[in-house]
Amino acid sequence: MLREVKLISLMLSKHLGISSIVSRSRWRRNRLLVLCYHGISLDDEHVASNLYVSPEHLRKRFMLMKEQNYTVLPLEVGLQLLKDGQLPPKSVAITFDDGFYDFFKLGAPLLKEFGYPATLYLTTYYCKLRLPVFSPMILYILWKGEGQILDTDGLTADRHQIFLKNNNAPLRLALFKQIEQYTRDNNLGTEQKDALARVLAERLGIDYDDLVGRRILTNMTPEEVGSLDSTLVSVQLHTHRHQAPTEKASFLRELHDNASAISSMRPHDARPLHFCYPGNSFDPRHLAWLKEAGIVSATTGNPQLVSRSSNPLLLPRLIDVTRKTELEFEGWLSGVSAFLPNRMALTSPSKINES
Repeated sequence: MLREVKLISLMLSKHLGISSIVSRSRWRRNRLLVLCYHGISLDDEHVASNLYVSPEHLRKRFMLMKEQNYTVLPLEVGLQLLKDGQLPPKSVAITFDDGFYDFFKLGAPLLKEFGYPATLYLTTYYCKLRLPVFSPMILYILWKGEGQILDTDGLTADRHQIFLKNNNAPLRLALFKQIEQYTRDNNLGTEQKDALARVLAERLGIDYDDLVGRRILTNMTPEEVGSLDSTLVSVQLHTHRHQAPTEKASFLRELHDNASAISSMRPHDARPLHFCYPGNSFDPRHLAWLKEAGIVSATTGNPQLVSRSSNPLLLPRLIDVTRKTELEFEGWLSGVSAFLPNRMALTSPSKINES
């Protein structure tokens, strides 16, 4: 119901010319919209997960910003200009999370085509491993296996014969959590977990080697990260293992390991000082630790525009997803959506979490 009301409000605002007025207003000029993307489908990932978008979806977004004369800035530049009161009209910054291969294959070339700069928040644990990232791959396999009967022997604590009903996301999520708990209870390492993912795929009649060969849900290699055009892509912090511990030493270790890995892959870049909370999970204690580590900015997944009054270590972003309509996207570009009720983004269970 809330979404329907918002869509009607956005439609009326556009029809009456309010959206155009807001987009050109002094209020909008004093705000930066930070966009967030997680992945671009190499195949059908955008059907399996709302966090993924198709290449066509992303191209349309970029075309819309170009046609409506939005100014796309590097995040660091946008934040500094905002602080100085010199932000250009209709300013936008683009960010990508995680660093999957699809960014290298599809995202970076599209940025180059449009001349749009972007920040890549890179999780680095899997970069040296030629393996799919376990957690999102398990969810993807469960989705592809819909309509099959799964024997959970050796996958969960208890053996069951489970029918994976079509379009039953709660069932897939429950199974995913059971499988993850099984890996923790048995202290499985990365290669053991990959073997488990292979068993799951085989039981559901899915060609795991094909997924691996096409690098579905696989991180970029160090060579690919190193080859990204530094004039367009700024590689920044997203923790090493995609987790934000609430114990200080562990949290700072995540930052250190992440920064060290990025610097080894991109030795000519400046030290990474911008951070993104993995899975949008943050704790008030993180703020002091980030300051101690010298972090300049940290982004969340909570929708709003950045203003000069925004906490630099809790910056809002709009997560653009498959189900977000063009009308909704335009509402955020113009700034009209900032005046409508919005829910905080939820932490996704399909994110990287390695130890």
